[in-house]
Amino acid sequence: MEPNVKSPHLIDVYGDPHRTSRIFYWFIAVTIAALAAGIVITISAERSLLPATVFRAASLGAAIPVMLAAVLLVRGRHFESAALFLALALLGLGTVVATQGVGIHSISNIGFPAILITASMVTRKRTMAVLVLAAIGCIAWLVFGELGGAYRPTVLVRSVPGDFFTATMIVVVTAVMARLPAEALFQGNRQLTAELRERTQIEAQREALIRELEAKNAELERFTYTVSHDLKAPLITIGGFLGHLERAAATGDRVRFAEDLRRIEEAVRKMHGLLGELLELSRVGRLVNPPQTVPFAELAREAVALARGRLEARRVEVTIAEGLPEVRGDRPRLVEVLQNLLDNAAKFMGPQPRPRVEIGARAGGPDGPVFSVRDNGAGIAPEFHERVFGLFTRLDPSIEGSGIGLALVQRIVEVHGGRIWVESEGVGKGSTFLFTLPGARCAS
Repeated sequence: MEPNVKSPHLIDVYGDPHRTSRIFYWFIAVTIAALAAGIVITISAERSLLPATVFRAASLGAAIPVMLAAVLLVRGRHFESAALFLALALLGLGTVVATQGVGIHSISNIGFPAILITASMVTRKRTMAVLVLAAIGCIAWLVFGELGGAYRPTVLVRSVPGDFFTATMIVVVTAVMARLPAEALFQGNRQLTAELRERTQIEAQREALIRELEAKNAELERFTYTVSHDLKAPLITIGGFLGHLERAAATGDRVRFAEDLRRIEEAVRKMHGLLGELLELSRVGRLVNPPQTVPFAELAREAVALARGRLEARRVEVTIAEGLPEVRGDRPRLVEVLQNLLDNAAKFMGPQPRPRVEIGARAGGPDGPVFSVRDNGAGIAPEFHERVFGLFTRLDPSIEGSGIGLALVQRIVEVHGGRIWVESEGVGKGSTFLFTLPGARCAS
């Protein structure tokens, strides 16, 4: 894993950290090559190993490990620390070399402004101020150190206090003039980075909205097809039996008339029930109750009370686990989720001699606890695990129901930011409906 830049500000300043690292590596490599060349030139020019020659060569050689140490800072993405470290090392090296030459009059002192110009491109104002003070300190040592006898230049060109002020002025002006365009570059880079980040966020939001719209359109298309198909059946029934009803009335067949009328009434009731449940489904997410924080066990007990008639008719035993977490959301809707799951479990219990339903929860992932409603009933074949949540889906037409209950459950859970799925090993092995509610929190 690549280490991160330590400060968001520096990310804005440096941009791509990989590219910045390469620039630093090239600078360090060129500097080491220059130091090695300087060692060779120093020894070759003197043609003798005088103490002064050895000292100058050793000074250049000692800077090479310092350059290599800066590589560690660059690898850790400490770019500004690396720039400060390199600049101070080069300032110190230039000062040492000058003391072995002609002091403040050494041509190597031209490196001071060059170092500050280079450093200004990769450092902030505070760091540049430190480097300027360090350069002024080196100049003060070269001038006043010579005047105080701390070192003697190789050529007797005596320094004067004015040399300090002249060199200091050159350093300060160089630092200021180099800093102005560098600051403009930094500001421009920060603005571009901020704009790019904002555009990236907008693009991500746009993509998310497009995906959501596509999902909604697909859902609407399925909804329209399913509604038109399933609502058409009662209408066909009514239309067909109206013809029978007319013939029965014409022939005076009262028995047939009553039977046809009963079938028409059943079709009307079925359509009325389907329309009512569709209306209920459409209200989920639009008409909401104020959110409440409530123990999940309390919701489970309320749902069991509402479903008691069907549960008792099927002799279903319901157990509610201890220590269930609290949830936050639309309380009536969450009760409706459990009530529908309990009704569904009771209806599809099959010939189980000891029908049982368990309501519980287990630790989950980032979405929080996973709630479960487990039964030992008829079970669901794997190929139907996704289809059971479809609108008007009925796996067993002989069992009463409209096929909207699980679609309603899924809609309520998704409106609360969760998801729902079913697990079952197959027919006859029971089913477990599991769902998450991100607003849930474990009981203390």
